[in-house]
Amino acid sequence: MKKCLDAEPCSIRKPLLNKGVHVVGARCTMPLPPPCVVPSRCIMPLQIFMFLLLGLWISGGNLKAQSQIFQQPLSQRIANYQIKVRLIPEQKALQGEEILTWHNTSPDSIHELYFHLYMNAFRNLKSTFMKESGGRLRHSRFEHGKWGYIEIKNLQLIDGTDLTSAIQYVSPDDNNSDDMTVMKVPLSIPLPPGGKVRLRIEFHVQLPRVFVRAGYCGDFFMVGQWFPKIGVYQNGRWNCHQYHATSEFFADFGVYDVTIEVPKSFVVAASGVLVAVDSTDTTRILHYRSEDVHDFAWAADPLFKIAKEFYKNIEINLYFRPWRKKLVSRYLSAVKNALNYFENWIGPYPYPTLTLVDPPLAASGAGGMEYPTLITVGSPWWMPKGFCLPEMVAIHEFGHQYWYGMVASNEFEEAWLDEGINTYSEIRILGTFYGTRTSVLDLWGIQIGDDELQWTSYMFMPQFDPILRPTWEYLNHRSYGVNAYHKPAMMLLTLENYLGTEAMDQIMRTYFQRWKFKHPTSKDFIQVVNEVSGQKMDWFFEQFFYETGYLDYAVHSISSKRQRTIAKVATSQDSLQVPIKDSTKAVYHSEVILKRNGEFILPVTFEVHFTNGNVIVESWSGRERWVKFEYDEPAKIDYVTIDPQKKLWLDIDFVNNTLIAKKSIKGVNFISLKWLFWIQNLLQFFAFFS
Repeated sequence: MKKCLDAEPCSIRKPLLNKGVHVVGARCTMPLPPPCVVPSRCIMPLQIFMFLLLGLWISGGNLKAQSQIFQQPLSQRIANYQIKVRLIPEQKALQGEEILTWHNTSPDSIHELYFHLYMNAFRNLKSTFMKESGGRLRHSRFEHGKWGYIEIKNLQLIDGTDLTSAIQYVSPDDNNSDDMTVMKVPLSIPLPPGGKVRLRIEFHVQLPRVFVRAGYCGDFFMVGQWFPKIGVYQNGRWNCHQYHATSEFFADFGVYDVTIEVPKSFVVAASGVLVAVDSTDTTRILHYRSEDVHDFAWAADPLFKIAKEFYKNIEINLYFRPWRKKLVSRYLSAVKNALNYFENWIGPYPYPTLTLVDPPLAASGAGGMEYPTLITVGSPWWMPKGFCLPEMVAIHEFGHQYWYGMVASNEFEEAWLDEGINTYSEIRILGTFYGTRTSVLDLWGIQIGDDELQWTSYMFMPQFDPILRPTWEYLNHRSYGVNAYHKPAMMLLTLENYLGTEAMDQIMRTYFQRWKFKHPTSKDFIQVVNEVSGQKMDWFFEQFFYETGYLDYAVHSISSKRQRTIAKVATSQDSLQVPIKDSTKAVYHSEVILKRNGEFILPVTFEVHFTNGNVIVESWSGRERWVKFEYDEPAKIDYVTIDPQKKLWLDIDFVNNTLIAKKSIKGVNFISLKWLFWIQNLLQFFAFFS
């Protein structure tokens, strides 16, 4: 039996690596001697020893950190992370190290890797994010001097091959040479199809004062988009965009094993499952595992209290500061309502945990944000019942566990696929549990539904951009909001009314089941709509996706004139027209002119109401710029209403849908719309939707 001696190394000491790419899974086949035969001089190879130490380091000495959550993977698990991070509160900083295992599932040989370094958006005023935002976003203002950044201290292949000096910062979207939110790392040897690469990355993060989504506020820390995160390789190229003021995120699914070290006084909220806790005299070390997700976020605060509840077998934990306790029951009730609705409508939430973080009001920029299995909520603590802002934020952000979390569309390029579909979902859930007409406000005799609120946001800016456009190319942040959130939600409500709720429900279920744990596009959604509805609906989507017009039908005019009263009297040879003196048999000739003000076209119904109570229901294709309808009836027209059941939520002006013959109520409607406008702005001020 061959002995493992320093002077005569066995094959386990021989390199198992091609330079540049680690060959995972290589094994030594030489049998090891029984313990009694191993010479005292046998020394464990340094690289194997270090590897074992690394494994113990990541697991914190507790094998539970490696225990799996799902018996079978739910996704391809392309990007997998083992991360250890230490919070340094006095420096507002993180010290971290990650091991990334990335699988090349493409048919291409990969010559370079691309990474997101999101924290560099807050490095200085020259970053693309700061140039676009001007230091103001999400009702939050950047505090100058409180910069944030990420520095790569060391980057190497797992075999020790150093790649740090090869790092390049690139700007694929705007060629801003000062932007450092995307990093390119060339590989010395191409990674073949089906291969995988393992990297060790040491990094330091300086957290900014909370501005957008992440940062610190006193001893509150919201840590999101904080580690070097590999891009998505698809369609023969890396999809790895810069961090923009009007963009969010896009990443591949994988497994996250994360160890977080904090001072002992801190309470931590994090994605995934807490599988082990260790401690020293001064620190706590928490081990989390999250599977089949594409991100990991966490928060820490010594003032956190925890409220725990369950929805079936799902553990829900809400982290909050004591003086915000008044909102706890409202947040928890709302997310349980959302869990129930999605389970019955789309499919069950598969993860064992759901974490909610309620940031302090001074850190409101961190509120209203979604991460896999973790959401941040937010509302003034004094918000009265009847004003459903806490419920709206909680339900909206939970909805992202489906639209973005599991159905992982590209938020940079097709933001409507998560924000628009999620806003549509929010409208339905709020309407179900809080009343369609009262789902936003039911106070002081005033009632407003979420569908109306979203419509007011859309109607004031309907036509600057098409829905389908890279997020950073929208006119401004408000146009981004309209075309990512409000307009798509109105489009989907209109589509539901056109196809029917039953068909729409089947469309949403099919879309989710087909594309969960994948990266769908708008074309994939349209394909599902066409397939399930049995209709070719491309004409519907093409208008709203690619064009900048709007939909607006109006009753242009109505008129009724009394005709000369006559009757037909038949004779043996002909008929005679004889005047009738009985005024009760008068006939009125009425005309109705409808007008299409916008460019978009949808079929619509309208009702013509007569003074004698008769109602005629008509249909109009909407293709003509205007159309005239004529009637000879024994009564005058009282009023005409286009779309009386309010099915076309894409119509930007409901006021001109109705015209009354005797007296216009436009003034009253105008006042109502102005009230909605101010309510909408108040909600936007307090809301923290991402």
